[in-house]
Order: sequence, then C-alpha cells, then structure tokens
Amino acid sequence: VMTREWMYCTWRGQRKPALYDLEADPNTRRNVVSKHPEVVAALREHLAAYLDRQGMGEMLEQYE
Repeated sequence: VMTREWMYCTWRGQRKPALYDLEADPNTRRNVVSKHPEVVAALREHLAAYLDRQGMGEMLEQYE
C-alpha cells in the first residue's frame, strides 16, 4: 500500500511487514515499521478494505 509519504509492504509467510518513509528515505532502505504503529494500522486497514472489496478478505491473515 502506498501513499505519497509511505510504502507499507507485507509478504505471505516470508518475512515481517515493512514500512518506508518515502519522503525521508526515497530509496526504501530503512524499515520504520516499529516507529510508526499508527501509520501501519491505517495502511493495513486500507489493505484489508481493498481485499474485502475483491472478495479476498481472508487472505490478510496469511500475511501476519
């Protein structure tokens, strides 16, 4: 999930989610997921809503 400021990435069973501050780190080298839990929660909510609209709401659990 991307906004102008953030990129939230999650992978199924491979590794933990990542959050990148695109303004401060445009090359996405520093995972700041632990520093911004409120941003993670908001972007994850957007991802959940998108998956629900696609009929794939249960898939998000695979990315925990």
